[in-house]
Amino acid sequence: MALWVAELHTRSDNPDYDMSRVALQTWAEALRDPALHEHARASYRDALGHVGDLATRWRDAGQIPADADTKAVAATVFTLMPGLVVMHHLVGDVSADSLLGGISSLGAALHGLPRQLGDARGA
Repeated sequence: MALWVAELHTRSDNPDYDMSRVALQTWAEALRDPALHEHARASYRDALGHVGDLATRWRDAGQIPADADTKAVAATVFTLMPGLVVMHHLVGDVSADSLLGGISSLGAALHGLPRQLGDARGA
């Protein structure tokens, strides 16, 4: 978590070129411009693949459970990133400790629940 927050600051603390602001604008433009949408989609799918590779390394290093679904881990991590950018610019920074605490609490609360929800949807 600390690395994600640090990376956001690395990209956003440069007053001459804030990559996080560029990302926000790109997301908005990609919704109305089909060519940009396809380019952004390809870029984000590539980035998701890299996060998936990281999740596999985390699993192999014992940092996440051995039976972890690395694609699900990657999707979760990737989904959090835009929220970090929005929080940073519009609400206030979120600390790595706060993220870790929140994710841990949600995980504890949802333990066993996704399978139940999946069964209910299939019925």
